[in-house]
Amino acid sequence: MDSKELFEVNKKAVFAVMEEVMKRLGASRLAVTGVYSGSGDEGGVEDVTVEAWKDDQRIELGLEHFPSVEETFVQSDFDPGRKAWVEHAPETRTVSIQVAVERLTEDAIDIAGHRGYEINDGGHGEFTLSVSAGEEPTAYLKHHDYYVDETASEHTL
Repeated sequence: MDSKELFEVNKKAVFAVMEEVMKRLGASRLAVTGVYSGSGDEGGVEDVTVEAWKDDQRIELGLEHFPSVEETFVQSDFDPGRKAWVEHAPETRTVSIQVAVERLTEDAIDIAGHRGYEINDGGHGEFTLSVSAGEEPTAYLKHHDYYVDETASEHTL
């Protein structure tokens, strides 16, 4: 199972938990967002936030209202005889919604081509998973890179 397939399996597991919570609350929309930032070779997911709405009214909701998520992972070990990494069969483990969203955020960053965003000047962004009544769930990454800009000019006067 490659990283994209693993991401899709775990994304579906989080969507299922989100839809369960949305139905239990009678909400019309629910969004969970992983917020990340980094620079100077350090960074990661800093926060996981929740927003829920019932019609046009915002509902106060914390991560403690979410059940656990069954996360799928693939363990790999280095085989010195073969001088190669060997992947084992996919397994599952129970994690909190916070841990599941943090890992999905890091995977989304990687899949979208922003691996290493925390190096040098860095970057930041948000990965949002959203479910709405009567609509397909969505996942959206909004990423920003930091960079130093320089303008030079020379003049003989």
